[in-house]
Amino acid sequence: MLKYIVKRLIHLIPVILIISVVLFGLLKLMPGSPERFMVQCPEGQNPEACEAARQDYRDRYRLDEPLVVQYLFWAGNLLQGDLGDSGYFNRPVTEVVGSYIVNSIYLNVVTIVFSFLIAIPIGIVSAIKRYSLFDNFWQVFSLLGISMPSFFFGILLIYLFSMQLGWFPLSGMTDPRTVHPSKDIFYWVDVLHHMILPATVLIIQSLAGTIRYVRSAMIDVISQDYIRTARSKGLSEKVVIYSHAFRNALIPVVTLIAFSIPALFSGATIIETIFSWPGIGRILVQSLQRRDYSLVLAMNMFYAVLALMSNLLMDLGYAIVDPRVKLN
Repeated sequence: MLKYIVKRLIHLIPVILIISVVLFGLLKLMPGSPERFMVQCPEGQNPEACEAARQDYRDRYRLDEPLVVQYLFWAGNLLQGDLGDSGYFNRPVTEVVGSYIVNSIYLNVVTIVFSFLIAIPIGIVSAIKRYSLFDNFWQVFSLLGISMPSFFFGILLIYLFSMQLGWFPLSGMTDPRTVHPSKDIFYWVDVLHHMILPATVLIIQSLAGTIRYVRSAMIDVISQDYIRTARSKGLSEKVVIYSHAFRNALIPVVTLIAFSIPALFSGATIIETIFSWPGIGRILVQSLQRRDYSLVLAMNMFYAVLALMSNLLMDLGYAIVDPRVKLN
């Protein structure tokens, strides 16, 4: 397996190189001059000083050089861990991403854990009791969860539970008036209080797809000959379902888990924006609106590499849960 991992990592190098070239080229196609967005000149500032600052920015990032030189300069800094500076936040990109990505991880870890803990048992029971009242209820729930836009559901929860009932805060992550910055137990209680509504929206949407995946996989497995053979040997239904059927139905679950890893770090853009959750998805939207070139480029590159690594983990997971899958 180690040989396979090393081989796959080597194969990822040209893919990452191509992705970096494409992302860099797309960014250069965006209209406008980067220095005019990255170096803001307040009212009343000397125009000559403003232009000098913008020219200094162009010189620092080789913007007057050919595109090939600009790319090589950016790629060299990237390999050294220098992602540039954010013009909007006036801080290095690494600091901006590091300060906001943790908040997205908090929200998405809760979402992923609860959605899988709930969806897997429901999907198994739905497959066993196919076309029953239990199964029909969760099929309707899945259709509603998939078809309902997340922004509409989020606004509905805000109106009902925040504005009408006053049970949960409207937005944000913590209440600065009541929470001490030392991150004690009261801080985490307050974070959880603010997290309930956005996490509920994400969990329901995740449940909708996961339940259908698990149900379909289980229905396909329990109709196989080896399941009928296990039952004919007198094994209990619980052993047949959970020891034989479920393990062979894990491949779709592994796929979902692998695809959830990029979401863990990329944040839930729409939900973070609606609930003003200070996560990385919301920051990406703001950086796009404000043409924060360095931040947009760094984050998209990070997401691309994360997606590639998730695919590698998915292939390894297939080999672990299904002995029939061989890593060549």
